[in-house]
Amino acid sequence: MKLLETRDVEPNPKGLCALSPSNTNFMVYPVSQNCGNILVLDVLTLETVNLIPAHKGPISQIVLNQTGTMLATASEKGTVIRVFMLPNANKSISFRRGTYPAVIHSMTFSFDSKYLCVCSDTGTIHIFKVDFTQCGSSSGVSSYLPEVLSQVWEPSRDFAHIKITPGVPSICALSQDNKIAMVLTAEGFYPQYQFDENVGGELKQINEYSLLMEPQTVEVSGKILTDQQPAAAVQQQQQQQQPPQSPSNNTNL
Repeated sequence: MKLLETRDVEPNPKGLCALSPSNTNFMVYPVSQNCGNILVLDVLTLETVNLIPAHKGPISQIVLNQTGTMLATASEKGTVIRVFMLPNANKSISFRRGTYPAVIHSMTFSFDSKYLCVCSDTGTIHIFKVDFTQCGSSSGVSSYLPEVLSQVWEPSRDFAHIKITPGVPSICALSQDNKIAMVLTAEGFYPQYQFDENVGGELKQINEYSLLMEPQTVEVSGKILTDQQPAAAVQQQQQQQQPPQSPSNNTNL
Protein backbone atom coordinates (compact mmCIF):
# COMPACT_ATOMS: atom_id res chain seq x y z
CA MET A 1 0.00 0.00 0.00
CA LYS A 2 1.15 3.51 -0.79
CA LEU A 3 0.79 6.40 1.63
CA LEU A 4 -1.18 9.13 -0.14
CA GLU A 5 -1.22 11.89 2.43
CA THR A 6 -0.61 12.64 6.09
CA ARG A 7 -2.71 15.27 7.83
CA ASP A 8 -2.09 16.92 11.16
CA VAL A 9 -5.34 16.92 13.11
CA GLU A 10 -6.45 17.88 16.58
CA PRO A 11 -6.22 15.22 19.33
CA ASN A 12 -8.92 12.58 18.83
CA PRO A 13 -8.75 10.40 21.97
CA LYS A 14 -11.84 8.36 21.01
CA GLY A 15 -10.54 7.70 17.51
CA LEU A 16 -13.75 9.00 15.94
CA CYS A 17 -13.64 8.44 12.19
CA ALA A 18 -15.92 6.84 9.60
CA LEU A 19 -15.13 5.74 6.05
CA SER A 20 -17.80 5.24 3.40
CA PRO A 21 -17.98 1.61 2.20
CA SER A 22 -19.32 2.72 -1.19
CA ASN A 23 -17.94 4.68 -4.13
CA THR A 24 -18.80 8.04 -2.55
CA ASN A 25 -15.27 7.88 -1.10
CA PHE A 26 -16.11 10.02 1.94
CA MET A 27 -14.23 9.98 5.21
CA VAL A 28 -15.59 11.99 8.14
CA TYR A 29 -14.00 12.97 11.44
CA PRO A 30 -14.33 15.76 14.05
CA VAL A 31 -11.97 18.67 13.51
CA SER A 32 -11.57 19.28 17.24
CA GLN A 33 -12.37 17.62 20.55
CA ASN A 34 -13.74 20.93 21.84
CA CYS A 35 -16.40 21.67 19.23
CA GLY A 36 -19.01 19.84 17.17
CA ASN A 37 -17.74 20.43 13.63
CA ILE A 38 -17.38 17.42 11.29
CA LEU A 39 -15.03 17.47 8.30
CA VAL A 40 -16.04 15.54 5.16
CA LEU A 41 -13.03 14.49 3.08
CA ASP A 42 -12.89 12.87 -0.37
CA VAL A 43 -10.21 10.21 0.06
CA LEU A 44 -9.55 9.96 -3.70
CA THR A 45 -9.07 13.65 -4.49
CA LEU A 46 -7.88 14.42 -0.92
CA GLU A 47 -10.05 17.52 -1.00
CA THR A 48 -12.33 18.81 1.75
CA VAL A 49 -15.93 18.35 0.63
CA ASN A 50 -17.71 20.03 3.53
CA LEU A 51 -17.38 21.25 7.09
CA ILE A 52 -20.59 20.50 8.98
CA PRO A 53 -21.45 22.31 12.26
CA ALA A 54 -23.24 19.28 13.67
CA HIS A 55 -23.37 20.20 17.38
CA LYS A 56 -22.35 23.00 19.68
CA GLY A 57 -20.49 20.65 22.01
CA PRO A 58 -17.86 17.94 21.43
CA ILE A 59 -18.76 14.91 19.31
CA SER A 60 -19.14 11.49 20.95
CA GLN A 61 -20.17 9.25 18.01
CA ILE A 62 -20.31 9.42 14.20
CA VAL A 63 -21.42 6.85 11.62
CA LEU A 64 -22.07 6.69 7.86
CA ASN A 65 -24.74 4.64 6.14
CA GLN A 66 -24.01 1.89 3.59
CA THR A 67 -24.06 4.26 0.60
CA GLY A 68 -22.13 7.08 2.24
CA THR A 69 -24.99 9.51 1.66
CA MET A 70 -26.04 9.96 5.31
CA LEU A 71 -24.05 10.98 8.36
CA ALA A 72 -25.34 10.48 11.90
CA THR A 73 -23.76 12.38 14.79
CA ALA A 74 -24.14 12.56 18.56
CA SER A 75 -22.67 15.05 21.00
CA GLU A 76 -21.17 14.24 24.39
CA LYS A 77 -24.39 15.46 25.98
CA GLY A 78 -26.20 12.65 24.19
CA THR A 79 -29.66 14.23 24.17
CA VAL A 80 -29.89 15.01 20.44
CA ILE A 81 -28.96 12.78 17.50
CA ARG A 82 -28.65 14.38 14.06
CA VAL A 83 -28.61 12.88 10.57
CA PHE A 84 -27.25 14.90 7.62
CA MET A 85 -27.62 14.28 3.91
CA LEU A 86 -24.19 14.23 2.26
CA PRO A 87 -22.29 15.83 0.70
CA ASN A 88 -24.00 19.23 1.00
CA ALA A 89 -25.69 18.66 4.38
CA ASN A 90 -28.52 20.87 3.11
CA LYS A 91 -31.04 18.54 4.76
CA SER A 92 -30.91 17.25 8.31
CA ILE A 93 -33.09 15.48 10.86
CA SER A 94 -32.85 15.93 14.62
CA PHE A 95 -33.92 13.14 16.97
CA ARG A 96 -34.49 13.59 20.67
CA ARG A 97 -33.00 10.66 22.57
CA GLY A 98 -34.01 12.02 25.95
CA THR A 99 -34.00 14.98 28.30
CA TYR A 100 -31.13 13.95 30.57
CA PRO A 101 -27.51 13.55 29.39
CA ALA A 102 -26.33 10.08 28.40
CA VAL A 103 -23.23 8.37 27.05
CA ILE A 104 -23.83 7.16 23.49
CA HIS A 105 -22.07 3.81 23.06
CA SER A 106 -22.86 3.13 19.40
CA MET A 107 -24.98 4.09 16.38
CA THR A 108 -25.78 1.97 13.32
CA PHE A 109 -27.89 2.50 10.20
CA SER A 110 -30.09 -0.27 8.88
CA PHE A 111 -29.05 -1.81 5.57
CA ASP A 112 -31.61 0.28 3.66
CA SER A 113 -30.90 3.43 5.75
CA LYS A 114 -34.54 3.67 6.84
CA TYR A 115 -33.68 3.30 10.53
CA LEU A 116 -30.96 4.40 12.94
CA CYS A 117 -30.20 2.36 16.07
CA VAL A 118 -28.73 4.27 19.02
CA CYS A 119 -27.35 2.57 22.15
CA SER A 120 -26.62 4.52 25.34
CA ASP A 121 -25.88 3.88 29.01
CA THR A 122 -29.48 4.56 30.06
CA GLY A 123 -30.63 0.98 29.45
CA THR A 124 -32.78 1.95 26.45
CA ILE A 125 -31.86 1.30 22.82
CA HIS A 126 -33.65 3.75 20.53
CA ILE A 127 -34.55 2.96 16.92
CA PHE A 128 -35.36 6.10 14.93
CA LYS A 129 -37.11 6.22 11.57
CA VAL A 130 -35.04 8.23 9.06
CA ASP A 131 -37.38 10.02 6.66
CA PHE A 132 -36.02 13.06 4.83
CA THR A 133 -39.30 13.54 2.95
CA GLN A 134 -40.85 14.99 6.10
CA CYS A 135 -38.01 17.30 7.05
CA GLY A 136 -37.06 20.73 5.91
CA SER A 137 -33.76 22.32 5.07
CA SER A 138 -31.14 22.45 7.80
CA SER A 139 -31.03 26.20 7.26
CA GLY A 140 -34.59 26.49 8.61
CA VAL A 141 -35.79 28.16 11.79
CA SER A 142 -34.56 25.39 14.11
CA SER A 143 -30.93 25.87 13.09
CA TYR A 144 -31.01 29.39 14.56
CA LEU A 145 -32.46 28.29 17.90
CA PRO A 146 -30.51 27.12 20.95
CA GLU A 147 -30.26 23.34 21.21
CA VAL A 148 -32.83 23.16 24.03
CA LEU A 149 -35.41 25.09 21.99
CA SER A 150 -34.50 23.18 18.85
CA GLN A 151 -35.48 19.95 20.61
CA VAL A 152 -38.94 21.40 21.27
CA TRP A 153 -39.20 22.71 17.71
CA GLU A 154 -38.33 19.30 16.24
CA PRO A 155 -39.73 16.74 18.72
CA SER A 156 -38.84 13.64 16.71
CA ARG A 157 -39.06 10.67 19.06
CA ASP A 158 -37.97 7.10 18.52
CA PHE A 159 -40.09 4.73 16.46
CA ALA A 160 -39.17 1.70 18.57
CA HIS A 161 -37.06 0.92 21.62
CA ILE A 162 -35.48 -1.96 23.53
CA LYS A 163 -34.88 -2.26 27.26
CA ILE A 164 -31.55 -3.72 28.43
CA THR A 165 -29.40 -3.53 31.57
CA PRO A 166 -28.44 0.13 32.25
CA GLY A 167 -24.75 1.03 32.06
CA VAL A 168 -23.76 -1.94 29.88
CA PRO A 169 -22.12 -0.95 26.55
CA SER A 170 -23.94 -2.46 23.58
CA ILE A 171 -24.40 -2.31 19.83
CA CYS A 172 -27.66 -2.86 17.94
CA ALA A 173 -28.34 -3.66 14.28
CA LEU A 174 -31.34 -4.65 12.21
CA SER A 175 -31.40 -7.69 9.95
CA GLN A 176 -31.27 -7.00 6.22
CA ASP A 177 -35.04 -7.49 5.92
CA ASN A 178 -35.72 -5.24 8.97
CA LYS A 179 -37.58 -8.02 10.78
CA ILE A 180 -35.17 -8.72 13.65
CA ALA A 181 -33.26 -6.33 15.91
CA MET A 182 -30.00 -7.88 17.12
CA VAL A 183 -28.14 -6.62 20.19
CA LEU A 184 -24.65 -7.49 21.37
CA THR A 185 -23.75 -6.47 24.93
CA ALA A 186 -20.39 -6.15 26.68
CA GLU A 187 -21.57 -8.86 29.08
CA GLY A 188 -21.45 -11.38 26.24
CA PHE A 189 -25.18 -11.71 25.60
CA TYR A 190 -26.76 -11.69 22.15
CA PRO A 191 -30.54 -11.12 22.43
CA GLN A 192 -32.82 -10.88 19.41
CA TYR A 193 -36.08 -8.94 19.17
CA GLN A 194 -39.02 -9.01 16.77
CA PHE A 195 -39.19 -5.78 14.75
CA ASP A 196 -42.40 -4.72 12.99
CA GLU A 197 -42.13 -1.72 10.67
CA ASN A 198 -45.86 -1.06 11.04
CA VAL A 199 -46.06 -1.14 14.83
CA GLY A 200 -42.88 0.03 16.57
CA GLY A 201 -43.01 0.65 20.32
CA GLU A 202 -41.19 -1.60 22.80
CA LEU A 203 -39.83 -4.66 21.02
CA LYS A 204 -40.49 -8.19 22.25
CA GLN A 205 -37.52 -10.46 22.84
CA ILE A 206 -37.70 -13.71 20.86
CA ASN A 207 -34.34 -15.27 21.73
CA GLU A 208 -31.12 -14.80 23.66
CA TYR A 209 -27.71 -16.40 23.30
CA SER A 210 -24.61 -16.29 25.46
CA LEU A 211 -21.37 -15.82 23.57
CA LEU A 212 -19.34 -16.75 26.65
CA MET A 213 -20.76 -20.27 26.91
CA GLU A 214 -19.19 -23.19 25.09
CA PRO A 215 -21.18 -24.12 21.96
CA GLN A 216 -23.12 -27.38 21.89
CA THR A 217 -21.73 -29.97 19.45
CA VAL A 218 -24.14 -32.38 17.77
CA GLU A 219 -23.38 -35.19 15.31
CA VAL A 220 -25.92 -35.47 12.48
CA SER A 221 -25.44 -37.97 9.61
CA GLY A 222 -21.75 -38.26 10.35
CA LYS A 223 -21.23 -34.48 10.37
CA ILE A 224 -20.29 -32.45 13.43
CA LEU A 225 -22.57 -29.43 13.77
CA THR A 226 -21.96 -26.67 16.29
CA ASP A 227 -24.81 -24.56 17.56
CA GLN A 228 -25.00 -21.94 20.27
CA GLN A 229 -27.52 -22.64 22.98
CA PRO A 230 -29.83 -19.88 24.24
CA ALA A 231 -28.52 -18.35 27.45
CA ALA A 232 -31.68 -19.24 29.39
CA ALA A 233 -31.41 -22.89 28.32
CA VAL A 234 -27.74 -23.04 29.29
CA GLN A 235 -28.45 -21.64 32.75
CA GLN A 236 -31.29 -24.12 33.26
CA GLN A 237 -29.08 -27.00 32.12
CA GLN A 238 -26.33 -25.97 34.54
CA GLN A 239 -28.79 -25.89 37.42
CA GLN A 240 -30.04 -29.39 36.56
CA GLN A 241 -26.48 -30.76 36.41
CA GLN A 242 -25.58 -29.52 39.88
CA PRO A 243 -25.56 -32.47 42.36
CA PRO A 244 -28.08 -32.18 45.19
CA GLN A 245 -26.63 -31.22 48.52
CA SER A 246 -26.61 -34.06 51.05
CA PRO A 247 -28.47 -33.34 54.28
CA SER A 248 -26.35 -32.55 57.30
CA ASN A 249 -25.76 -35.37 59.81
CA ASN A 250 -25.40 -32.93 62.68
CA THR A 251 -28.21 -32.98 65.21
CA ASN A 252 -28.83 -30.01 67.40
CA LEU A 253 -29.42 -30.98 71.00
